Amino acid sequence: MENDNTESKSKGNNVFIPFEKILNGIEKSKKQVEMLVNSTELLYNNKKYSLSISICILAEEEISKLDFLRDHYKKENPILFREWKQIRDHKEKLTTSFIEGLKAVKNMSKEQYETAITVRKSQGGDNLIPYDELIKLGDSFDIKNLEKFDIVKQDGFYATFRDDNWFSILTDIPINQQEAISFTKMLALKLAYYDLLLSFQFDLINDSTFEELQNNELTKKMIEINKIKKSNAFQTKAILASSALKKFYKIKQ
Repeated sequence: MENDNTESKSKGNNVFIPFEKILNGIEKSKKQVEMLVNSTELLYNNKKYSLSISICILAEEEISKLDFLRDHYKKENPILFREWKQIRDHKEKLTTSFIEGLKAVKNMSKEQYETAITVRKSQGGDNLIPYDELIKLGDSFDIKNLEKFDIVKQDGFYATFRDDNWFSILTDIPINQQEAISFTKMLALKLAYYDLLLSFQFDLINDSTFEELQNNELTKKMIEINKIKKSNAFQTKAILASSALKKFYKIKQ
């Protein structure tokens, strides 16, 4: 058994995707994510809310994978067997961005975090939580809340038998709550997508690149989305969506 574990561990440390092949994966993943993001909105506009929710969550997973590829390309690191196996796990993809984001914040100086606040404000976002408070919140956050979205995704695609009952978003969640979940998640998805695309264009934000960032078309799109998020109508939908997710999935947001 020990030999099997050693062999498995050894294989896990072997290169699965060479560095020189990562860029091609990034380009293909970008197109895939773009299609999923567009499909989410198309389904929402056609009032196919349950499917829109599922595709949205699937898109979030693919954004996480794209970010994973970007990080390896930026560091010029190949992808190991164990890393690829991990990032292919659905729940892992739903939590990786949060975990890695928290690590990134912890590695920031307070000065760097202040720069991040300035950038977020320029995109129309709300003021970020003070550095020390964010670290505390991140450390206490229940990661299982994010993992539960894998079940939400499944329930939007098909009827499932769980806890001695059949359930599907289409038939069991009221249409107004479906719409609220779909709309709020779609906007969050777009912000995450545009933010990631910007990270490909702007590896380092400084005085010389800040103005260019502000004038970028993706930044302008983020500003418009953040305006919507600050509206009373959106806040009403957000409360409705949060209530539905808590009731049906015990997800606390």
